[in-house]
Amino acid sequence: MRRKFYHFLFLVISTVCIGQNTNSQQSLPNSEDVLYRKLRSIQDGKEPVSPKELLRLKRASENLHYQKGILMSVDLLISEYSKADRNKEIVELVSQIEPLIKDIDKDPSGEISSIYRKKALALMYLGLDSASKENTFNARRLARTISDPDLKHWRLSQISKDLHSYFNSRENESAKKADQDSSLYYLKRSLDENNLISDKSTTVEDKKKYNGIVETYTRLGIFYLEHSDKPGNLKLAEKSLLQAEQIQNSRKVLNGRFLATLLNQLSWLYLEKKDFPRSIDYARSALDVEKSNRRPSARVESFEFLADSYLELGDKKLAKYYMDRYTVLKDSINIANRQNTEVAASTLIKEVKEDGLQKSRNQLVLGLLVLLVVLSVALILWIRQKKLMRSRYEVMISSLKEGSLKIPAVEKRRPEVQTTVRNKISDVTEQNILSKINDFENGELFLSGNLSLTSLATTFETNPKYLTEVIKKYRSQSFNNYINALRINYIINKLYNEPEYRSYKISYLAESAGFVTYQVFILSFKKMYGVTPSYFIQNLNTATDQESGQ
Repeated sequence: MRRKFYHFLFLVISTVCIGQNTNSQQSLPNSEDVLYRKLRSIQDGKEPVSPKELLRLKRASENLHYQKGILMSVDLLISEYSKADRNKEIVELVSQIEPLIKDIDKDPSGEISSIYRKKALALMYLGLDSASKENTFNARRLARTISDPDLKHWRLSQISKDLHSYFNSRENESAKKADQDSSLYYLKRSLDENNLISDKSTTVEDKKKYNGIVETYTRLGIFYLEHSDKPGNLKLAEKSLLQAEQIQNSRKVLNGRFLATLLNQLSWLYLEKKDFPRSIDYARSALDVEKSNRRPSARVESFEFLADSYLELGDKKLAKYYMDRYTVLKDSINIANRQNTEVAASTLIKEVKEDGLQKSRNQLVLGLLVLLVVLSVALILWIRQKKLMRSRYEVMISSLKEGSLKIPAVEKRRPEVQTTVRNKISDVTEQNILSKINDFENGELFLSGNLSLTSLATTFETNPKYLTEVIKKYRSQSFNNYINALRINYIINKLYNEPEYRSYKISYLAESAGFVTYQVFILSFKKMYGVTPSYFIQNLNTATDQESGQ
């Protein structure tokens, strides 16, 4: 419901922006053909462009209801915003046009998949990983419908690299091995897609294709270096990086910025292999390239590898020299990164002020009317949400009055082929485990904070796999969700039957139910019943007060 509201809000704001510029209509292109030729010329790099000009072309496309012009201008505008790390503006820009593209299932020319991909990258840089992954998969789904096969393989190659970055940047310790496998899988997929692009393609230049291949081999080298403690990975890193270097030497496809990155990774490789003179040579080559293609992040890497190599060789003077330069530059980069967001925001404010000079009294009235509509919609949605939560609460109370709450099946089980483990469970064993589960639910052993699948299986005198299978079959739950459900129902019964529990803090209720943190308790409670513990307690108290008043 909230998502629909935000989509509506952005659509309304977009409409207002069009209205605010009616005074400048004379200067806007007034035909689809003119707009297409102008945008195509910008795409091909035949003329310089600025965000302000792209906004003007986007506005002209909107006035003509020219969908392709809107998509082309937004795609180009996002690219300009990316150069300035204006990630928040990218997300807002795409959200404005999302009502236009959300129901489209095919993307023959590739603009929509490009837009979703760039939005996903912006979300990833903002730390919104789940939303980033969702948009990346949207981009991949649409990229598969691109009509030109070479453009399709190119886009899928880019998206696979994005998915590699997503899994490579996650810090979930419990899923670390799976993330590493996924990260490597998508890098290899990217390489496969790149290799499918024809060398005679008219849509993907030969240089672009091999640039992508070199970049992917470089990323493979970095991946193996980051996990060099695993046997064989250092050899794989060397193979990948030397392959990247060989293609670069024969085809000269990299620009100076990424060439410095490749050279630095080779320096890192030979630092790990303890071939310090060779590491120094590559780091110095990277610095030479960086001089004509200023990139502080590459320079700081070179300083680090030089400092480490000279230290290993016993040259403390040069080691200190490069370490001092590394420290100063690293501090400068950190300060620049903190200021980057402020600069981007100031630029946007300036553009908004310039556009605001063209407002008229009629446009102000229109804005107020739109605001009124937005507030009305927000109020309607809020009332709906309140009614929905109230109905969920009443269902809970009805169940409590009838006796006890059942464990809701929060997980939808997919039909699956019986595994060999499942086939080994005899009916007698299955019924024995089920009987013990019923006794377990009538006790309070599930309140123990140290309870685990292994410990409970030991108590039941069975193995974890059997216990997991029986819980899935008869309770439609994973073990963790099953235990959480028992704990939450225990607290709900306490709150309903023993009013003194309603005065306890949420953190105490969570702890008494066996939850490690109260945040997990609140999330699990809402996931099961659609209301928060605080809402449930508040309504219980209100009902009690009303009964006392009567």
